[in-house]
Amino acid sequence: MSYAIYLLIPLISGLIGWGTNILAVRMLYHPREKLGIGPFSIHGVIPRRKAALAKDIAEAVQEEFLAEDVIREALSSPEMADSLVEVFEKQIDSFFLNTLGRNPLLANVFESDAVRSMKEKHKSLIRRELPGIIEKVVTPVSAGISFQKQIEQKILNYDLDELEKLTHQVMGRELKEIERLGALIGFIIGLVQVLVFNFLSVTPI
Repeated sequence: MSYAIYLLIPLISGLIGWGTNILAVRMLYHPREKLGIGPFSIHGVIPRRKAALAKDIAEAVQEEFLAEDVIREALSSPEMADSLVEVFEKQIDSFFLNTLGRNPLLANVFESDAVRSMKEKHKSLIRRELPGIIEKVVTPVSAGISFQKQIEQKILNYDLDELEKLTHQVMGRELKEIERLGALIGFIIGLVQVLVFNFLSVTPI
């Protein structure tokens, strides 16, 4: 009979650890509203701290991802630089097309080597001056614009059901691993208890 108890202890401990972690994951979002149980109360972690979390997340996003150096680095990347230059080049082509290409007398001029040379000089100038332009734009803009309030409000307006669904879509596997880890830890604790009982020659009844 005692051997069956020794076997049951790790199994029961594992079930307790598994159930505890399932409950902990569930209580991230539930209950939605505060429930009073005598002198105690239960409230889901995220519903309870939604306002504080929205503020903290918005502040972190503003400071870490929308900071002046981050914006400057993003705009100065080779890919972004090529995209900006391409936009300017299209504007230059559009300018010459609208001013010269529509005039029958100047249509041939638009295709001349002189105009093509002029356009290439303008494009080279843009490529050369682009870093300085970005620097002059980023500093005052990043200093005067903050998206923190908008981000915070977006998070506050996000439906909790949708947020919970998104969390399980993104982190479903990780949450399941947390639940299984609870079972594993509980099982190990049960084994340790069995070893302690065996060492002390005590029957766990």
